[in-house]
Amino acid sequence: MRQHKVGPAWNTWTLVQKNVKHDACSVYHFVITTSSSIYITHLTSKCVANQAQTVVFDTIQKENQKIIGDYIEARKTESNVSNNFQRLIGNTLHYLWKYTKKHFKRITWDDLISFLNSLRMNETQDPNHKWIGTYNLNLVIITTFFKWFFYPNTEAKERRKPKVIQNVKRLGRKEKSTYKPNDMWTQDDDILFLKLAL
Repeated sequence: MRQHKVGPAWNTWTLVQKNVKHDACSVYHFVITTSSSIYITHLTSKCVANQAQTVVFDTIQKENQKIIGDYIEARKTESNVSNNFQRLIGNTLHYLWKYTKKHFKRITWDDLISFLNSLRMNETQDPNHKWIGTYNLNLVIITTFFKWFFYPNTEAKERRKPKVIQNVKRLGRKEKSTYKPNDMWTQDDDILFLKLAL
């Protein structure tokens, strides 16, 4: 910022600029008392936009959390899923909406593909391609969820795939097993185990 002669107006402007970096809305009332009308207009619009965005996000969060809870209760009734799998369902759907920042009913096919692609890893990060298992598990959980979400009153086996998850296929593993040859026990290991076990 260009510096002018030090005076009341310059001091006020400097203080506003410093405070605004931390919290624009907290400076609002101070700016009004200094009658900086041009800055008031800019700051007010920024505060209103930020506050509106926060309200919308909080509303989406509450609604999505309720939907996740309702879905888990439905799954417990339909298939008696374990507590661990219930947590896995909750975490997966939580990550999905946090990634998209959308209400579940607003998530699109492109949003879903983007989320699934975020799970991909390159050869350096995951040479054994274990990420494919994570990808497929997320897809199964999300697919089952959206089938329930759009057709909650239909029998589980009769639910169709909604548009958001159509033509999204599971990935094939490049390896038949994630175990390497040196992970397997040798004959000497078997003999040692039997000696210790008996």
